Amino acid sequence: MGLAILSKKAEEFNETLNNVVLTIINARLNLCIQDNAVNDDGRIEIEIAKKYINDEYLSMDIITKREQIEQNHPDLLEILFKNQNYFMIAGTADADCEHLIYDFSLSYLRLQPDHIICIYDEAFITAEGIKKIESKKGFYSGWMKKFMG
Repeated sequence: MGLAILSKKAEEFNETLNNVVLTIINARLNLCIQDNAVNDDGRIEIEIAKKYINDEYLSMDIITKREQIEQNHPDLLEILFKNQNYFMIAGTADADCEHLIYDFSLSYLRLQPDHIICIYDEAFITAEGIKKIESKKGFYSGWMKKFMG
């Protein structure tokens, strides 16, 4: 998993979808939902994009049917962070768009400060941590390294 949105509770997919769409609007990102976005395997796929120096985009899956995904990938939906179990409520296959992830994470964690953004199971981005970066100088190349370890 590239980027994962983690919550202490397994949310209903409409709540997650609403939060992600509000995040995209607040961060002034682009959203694309194709006519085949609703998949039979328990997820809705959306595209998030923005043009910086280069185009950056993420293809995000919002989990709609936890039980169906748990059958196929039982280890995918729960992640332990600081001795607390978190549920993955949305995620991407990759996380190679550093600026887009920063803007998305900042906006999302303002809306849902109790959630965590996890990158490749290595970086755990909290609302408090990203606010510190934003208050100092905002986005810079390599910002995710502050959250690794």
